[in-house]
Amino acid sequence: MSEFWVDVVVENVVGKCKCCLSEMELKTLWDQHEFEGDGEVYGEMLNECFGISFHQPDPSEQICEVCIVRLREALEFKKEILATQEMLQEGVQVVKEDVSNEKQQMEEGPEEVPLTHVSVEFLQKKDEDYDDYIPEVDEIKEITNNKFYKFVRDIQKLLTFTNAIPFRTRATRYYCFYCSTDGPLFEDPDELRSHTTTEHDKERISRVEQHMKPQWLNEVIKFDIKDLQCTECMLTLHDWNNMFVHFAETHDIGFDEAYTRVIPYSLTSDLQCVLCRENFANYGLLDIHMNLHYSNHVCFKCGDTFLSVSRLDKHMTTHKTGNFPCTKCDKSFSLNYYLTRHVNLVHNQKTPKCVYCKKNVEGPMHLHISEEHSEKVKPLTCEVCGKVFTWKPYFVAHMRRNHIGVKKYKCEHCPKKFIKPYELKTHSITHTRLSRLFECGACKATFNSITSIKKHISVHDKEK
Repeated sequence: MSEFWVDVVVENVVGKCKCCLSEMELKTLWDQHEFEGDGEVYGEMLNECFGISFHQPDPSEQICEVCIVRLREALEFKKEILATQEMLQEGVQVVKEDVSNEKQQMEEGPEEVPLTHVSVEFLQKKDEDYDDYIPEVDEIKEITNNKFYKFVRDIQKLLTFTNAIPFRTRATRYYCFYCSTDGPLFEDPDELRSHTTTEHDKERISRVEQHMKPQWLNEVIKFDIKDLQCTECMLTLHDWNNMFVHFAETHDIGFDEAYTRVIPYSLTSDLQCVLCRENFANYGLLDIHMNLHYSNHVCFKCGDTFLSVSRLDKHMTTHKTGNFPCTKCDKSFSLNYYLTRHVNLVHNQKTPKCVYCKKNVEGPMHLHISEEHSEKVKPLTCEVCGKVFTWKPYFVAHMRRNHIGVKKYKCEHCPKKFIKPYELKTHSITHTRLSRLFECGACKATFNSITSIKKHISVHDKEK
């Protein structure tokens, strides 16, 4: 029985995180990895922080990105505690007093008194400024916990009195808040809303606190507020900020943390900021834009604002200038961020991974998805002209080019107009014979672009 159990355990942990058994974004535990210009070995960091020793390090052991971040923070916290203890010890004066006479007086007592009595006095600075009060660690922890529980209560109020849907994102893709990024992804926001309301109706409010932990990883929460309504009076709430006024004045419902930590989105095919009504081509651009509206954290070097600490930390890496040479070629970069991009694009040449089958795909991703996972792709039909698309970026580009975008670039030679300057430039070539620089070797026909002549040569190839 014991042999069978060992076999099962070994089989289950292969290809999973050594710390949490996750299968997402894994890195080897014993190889050296680059981080902010320094090398780090995660197995050695585990040993240093928690005293976990591996007698025979296995090259196949891995750790996920989430645990790597938590390990770095734990190690820094341990170093901070040790440094604090060292400072406290340096600030202690031990005074020894002879109390032998006291012992003689208490010989008849039930307890034995030590020969040496130790009194401890903390040394204080002579010019100490008591106005600059620094709270203790326990006080800071208590304040942080109070803010977190107020934040959870605010989320529960919003989920109780509105039809808003919480959600998560990863690489500009939508995920269920309750299933997290380990669950299914949703290309269509309507399917995400339907999944959340049907599959998680009972835990929608009661398990919010559980899904908001750990605190450092859930500083903010994203809400989809498409067709937002007040469930108390069934009033349609067209403005996010006026919603708080409505609850305060009409229903006497107040909020503490939601003003700055609940980030509103309206997930539709035509993405628009719900606060300033600016339009965006994709969710990634909209998500970056929301930093302008929520200045929870400010970069002290450039003044840019960010809605969470994680975004600020990622931004700060762009300010760490220096000389970062590439170990695989003779190029060097002023930012470590540029070096990492160079290595990934030039030397590693990582191919993108399919979100459905987790395979690395060489070539256009949309062709792989349409051929291998056609049953999971929802066709998008243009309501204006009836064209059907299986790839959302193509659908969005079609709508902007043909039905939404403003054609403000007019050709000087004909009535045609264009959305982009390069489209006008490409079109203008067709009005002059001098630009026909590409000649067919078979029939001497001339063309103004290499694309046109390639298309023409394919006709000759078919005739052979």
